Amino acid sequence: MIELTARDGFEAVTVRRLTKSAGVSSRAFYLRFSGVDDCLLNAYAEVMAGAANRIRATRSVELAPAAQVGRALRALLGHLVADRDLARFALIEVYAGGPAALAAIAAEERRLESAIRGCLDRRSRRIPKATAAALVAASLRCARVQLVDASPAEAAQTIDLLVEWAGDLVDDKEDLGVPAVAIATTPPAGDGSDHERPAPAERDDEDLLLAAVLRLALPDGFHALTSSKVSSAAGLPTARFRRHFADLADGYLTAISRTCRSFFIELTAGEAPATTAQLSIRTALRKASRRAASDPAGARLTFKQVVDAGVAGLTCRESLISELALACSATTPPGIRLRPIRAEASIAALWATLAMSSQSG
Repeated sequence: MIELTARDGFEAVTVRRLTKSAGVSSRAFYLRFSGVDDCLLNAYAEVMAGAANRIRATRSVELAPAAQVGRALRALLGHLVADRDLARFALIEVYAGGPAALAAIAAEERRLESAIRGCLDRRSRRIPKATAAALVAASLRCARVQLVDASPAEAAQTIDLLVEWAGDLVDDKEDLGVPAVAIATTPPAGDGSDHERPAPAERDDEDLLLAAVLRLALPDGFHALTSSKVSSAAGLPTARFRRHFADLADGYLTAISRTCRSFFIELTAGEAPATTAQLSIRTALRKASRRAASDPAGARLTFKQVVDAGVAGLTCRESLISELALACSATTPPGIRLRPIRAEASIAALWATLAMSSQSG
């Protein structure tokens, strides 16, 4: 399962291919699993249980928090990226397994967070759940985006930088690792508490379709959407949807990308420095958090349910994190420029905390 899924994608995996590759009969397969979905979930659970055990094995009461988290994250990353097929399977291709796989991913990430907290908690100090979620999210993103195809030397350097960032986070030296430095931006119109949309009369067909996607996805989720439902809600023929979007996932992710950029308008607007006000990156991120808090349904779609679209949703999420991290890094003064891995870890951490808060809200 791991090898076939990593190399060809989960959609290409069949019982026949699995049994042929493993050298077992179909009867032997069905004695153990109910189908390929069940096999996927079992393989993923085994990989992630090993990762959690590696983390727990690093616990030492003699270690300071920064040293402890460094040891734990090195163990986690070493387990996940030691083999490229295992890394692609557990970090990327498992997202193609549908709602059951997504539920399993969320559960296994909570298991990793619990393992991290178990390592770091002491009688005199407890690690907040949000900090553990931030550490796991940043580490998994690092593994997924920077480490899967990296050379040993590149991987070692990247892990060192992530561990340095994580140590600063648990030592309370940084607020999600983002320093307060000036960036050029134009504040949003109004009080900044909500992301404004154009009036219906001003929207073109694409705007109407995207608004319909959000309206329908908010209560029912991605898997309840169809192109005909979206088109009907927009008051347009289905052919218009197909003209604007390659498929349903494309429309869904385009709508989520717009919403995300509206939350982070200070970082994504891209106005010229000479004509704009100055805000700090920290201020911009706090404004984004406030906007997300004022729109919990939109925040839940953006930060939590983007991956409902499977591997395409995961790719969209990682692309948006990279976009925001690049904006943070590129707009800082050259003398204190954020290293890319630190910027990406910080945004991935913030994304995870927003996902957590939107889910609980």
